Amino acid sequence: APLGSEQVCELVLTWLRGLTQDYRIGPRAAKVRAVRDVCRCSVREACYQLGARGWDVEAAMMSFYGRASGSGSPAGAGAPLSWSSQGARLRQSEVDCPICAEPYASGARPVVIKCCFQVLCKACHERLTQPAAGVWPESEFQCPFCRSVERQASAV
Repeated sequence: APLGSEQVCELVLTWLRGLTQDYRIGPRAAKVRAVRDVCRCSVREACYQLGARGWDVEAAMMSFYGRASGSGSPAGAGAPLSWSSQGARLRQSEVDCPICAEPYASGARPVVIKCCFQVLCKACHERLTQPAAGVWPESEFQCPFCRSVERQASAV
């Protein structure tokens, strides 16, 4: 038996309520905020980029930067990527290491800290993870951002 118009309306309204909640406070809202924060774009632009890329945050950001630079690659030729896909902590204008204030090397990828997903240059990360005297071959890494401690085995 076919559904009546009242049943169809109830199904559609239920679906729309769920979708609205997803966009307001659900997983889609978190993805929209991530793209907006990193790309500094409107909600509409973030939703468009995410929807066009199957709600993949990294693909949406890559698409945004590729389109914004006018080329097929993010940020144009020779320009360093200025965002981290592992936590999306870098904004477009943040291209310097927060510890040494040096620009990220064009060929080297910044290192993402696992505890709080902050990003720093490889040189600072290596300095912070050197084994402490008397503790070798293990070192303790204390995150300069969130202060969590992580014990790391050093490569011999």
